[in-house]
Amino acid sequence: MYHYNQKNMIMNWSDLKKCCFILCLASFENSLWIMWRIFVENNPNYWIYIDIDFIRSFLFLDFTYLIIFLILILVCCFYRKNKLKQNTLKNFILLFITIYFLSDGYFLGIFSPVTIGVYVCFSGISLILFERKEIYFFILSSILFFIFLFLLIYNKILPYAPIFTTYGKEANLIDHPFVLATMAYFFLPMVLICFVVGNNLISQWYLRERKFKYLSEIDYLTKVFNRRAFFEKTKEIDELNYSIILMDLDNFKSINDIYGHSFGDQVLQTTADCISKIIRRGDLFARYGGEEFIILVRENNCNDVLSIVQRYQDRVRKLHFIYNNKKIFITASFGVCVSGEKDNSLERKIISADKALYRAKQNGRDRIEVDVE
Repeated sequence: MYHYNQKNMIMNWSDLKKCCFILCLASFENSLWIMWRIFVENNPNYWIYIDIDFIRSFLFLDFTYLIIFLILILVCCFYRKNKLKQNTLKNFILLFITIYFLSDGYFLGIFSPVTIGVYVCFSGISLILFERKEIYFFILSSILFFIFLFLLIYNKILPYAPIFTTYGKEANLIDHPFVLATMAYFFLPMVLICFVVGNNLISQWYLRERKFKYLSEIDYLTKVFNRRAFFEKTKEIDELNYSIILMDLDNFKSINDIYGHSFGDQVLQTTADCISKIIRRGDLFARYGGEEFIILVRENNCNDVLSIVQRYQDRVRKLHFIYNNKKIFITASFGVCVSGEKDNSLERKIISADKALYRAKQNGRDRIEVDVE
């Protein structure tokens, strides 16, 4: 069984909690900007590459962004239980973060590796976290805005990458490590964070898929394979020399009628758990329906199969349940189809086992009847 706390999975967080997560990433990226601007301000040697007046004028804007991000995180925490305002708040946050990243992308250059890389990473994470139709709107809007910026830059109405001087923009990145280091400074931390987050999301997605697959195969009450899973598992068995056992709890309807369905569920759960513990490696055990179970035994020797069935029968006989300080014992009937010289299909074997089970019921229950194909 796969155990995990669904509430701790990022994909299962509430929309506002996801927004807080995205806001934290944006705050981190914004902090990188602030530290970089302060560093450049205190290192005049780099002013040949950087438009220092532009940097100074937008330092206040970076602090403003950071304060707004922190306020939005607090607002999300405040309204986390208010479902009426969550959708509006979520859309505003996504719009604000989109505007923030577009402005950063413009400052560094809309075609720079940093802009493209961070944009792709955040778009990918957003598509996983939120409804795709919501994110498509912001992605399409940002693409149209980038096209609009491109036209303005192409027609020389706006400068390209305004944080750099003309020399900084024309400099060969290999010959001028500062420009390259600036790109790496913004690019690598965000890509690394997005990679870690993306990997975590994919791992959680894979774990959830495995969980769903597990739940689709397991009977919810008895925690053994269900009927559908049993037939799927048998397709993986190459050889046909196996035997089929049908086990049916005796007088189970009376147990439900007299002691209640809750007690009947307890009987089914305990019986299934008891048999599961003694099933041989390679054999299959499943709930076939109601109070009936099916077992595939990779054995075609009649005596060996009977020995296995008798072991199951003895275990069921030893089970007891307490109801109003009274011990309740149960029994089960078994119908067995032992594989013979003919390699009959699974369906044929089940039919034969079912006929044998019917005889066991007719002949007094708590019996084992065998058909040899």
